[in-house]
Amino acid sequence: MLSSASSTDDLLKQGIAAARSGRKAEAREKLLLVVELDEQNEQAWLWLSGVVESDHDRRVCLENVLTLNPTSAVAQKGLRWLDEHAPASQREHCPHCHAELPATGNVCPACHQPVLISCPQCHEHVEIAIRHCPQCGTTLGDYHNHNPYYLNLAGAYLDRNNFPLGSWALEQVITAQPEADELLRCGALYLRLDRAARAVDMYRQAIERDPRQATAYLQLGALYRQLGQPEEMREVYQSGLRHLPGDPALLLAWGQGLSEIGGADHEAIDVLQRALKHEPRLVEAHLLLGQLHSRREDSMPALAHYRQVLIMAEPDAASVIEARRAIAALQPTQVDGWGEFTRHLLGFMLCPICAALANAQLSPLKISWAAWLLLGLSLIASLTWISSADMPRNPLTVKLFGPDEALRLHVSFWNGIGKFLWAFAFVALVIRM
Repeated sequence: MLSSASSTDDLLKQGIAAARSGRKAEAREKLLLVVELDEQNEQAWLWLSGVVESDHDRRVCLENVLTLNPTSAVAQKGLRWLDEHAPASQREHCPHCHAELPATGNVCPACHQPVLISCPQCHEHVEIAIRHCPQCGTTLGDYHNHNPYYLNLAGAYLDRNNFPLGSWALEQVITAQPEADELLRCGALYLRLDRAARAVDMYRQAIERDPRQATAYLQLGALYRQLGQPEEMREVYQSGLRHLPGDPALLLAWGQGLSEIGGADHEAIDVLQRALKHEPRLVEAHLLLGQLHSRREDSMPALAHYRQVLIMAEPDAASVIEARRAIAALQPTQVDGWGEFTRHLLGFMLCPICAALANAQLSPLKISWAAWLLLGLSLIASLTWISSADMPRNPLTVKLFGPDEALRLHVSFWNGIGKFLWAFAFVALVIRM
């Protein structure tokens, strides 16, 4: 078989000479050999268009010329002539508006809608009305479902790193008044194009279109977290909670974002506790609260939340593994919980006991019933004080109430109640002296 460049040039010259002399069969034979050896030979395709036998073959040759050289005036003129002289039944029409189409171009001049697309797989041009690429069989979809059709195309283009066509397909969606969920898909695809500002615009439009769709707030808030814009993130979550009060997913995402901001641990804890009020079995919130309390060196609530993770999550879940690791790191400070609890309790009770014994002349048998009541009150006050103080181990309240109820005692309100009752009991015992 002839394969060298010189042989191709010789065949081309012979074919052109035969065409000029009117020997169409010989010219066609020579020129077909040339395009078999070199598909990129513009001159061969152009001369071949003049010696083929049918208008269909002539159109194919001229379209190949335009593919190689879109500015070829000769090919454009030839295609216009074919369009003008083609039978009306053979002329192509736009699938959108049914206007007659010119020989070239990918867009209908009447309605400005695409009539040809590029197959994402093989890159061949395919009529938009065709659902499967005739070259490679790739499913293209139904163009009547305008927005889903172009969204799927955009995703397919981006999967193959064809960013210009991916961006073009997205613009077809934007100009067609997309719904909120379609805007969300556009935002995700624009992120794949590394166009964060455009993605933000898509998410904000989705929120305007449907203010009660939590996904839009979650995705926009996550994007602002990624961009390092905490104030914008806070504004998005607050706006979402105004439309969706108490939504656990929004509160959790807000708490996660706040936990990444320096000095916002207290606010993050408040937000996550709000999430748990609406969804007590939110494992991610318990785990994050454990981490935040550990960061603040507040071991008691940290352990309570980590234990909740162990109770609620699957045994082999990543959150359980992390919670066990955190508990193991905190356990060295809790070697003897009962011992320290007893020591604290005796420390608080020492003064009331001494006052009661002084009243009874150091004889326990002479302690009056009123003094015993005051000692009981001081014991309850001491337990409340210990349970609400910043002491990392208090096994009694955990044993009696469970970790959740024990954690609720760990607040300033109960601390104040315990101190007041203890002081009242002690003062009453002293006055009786």
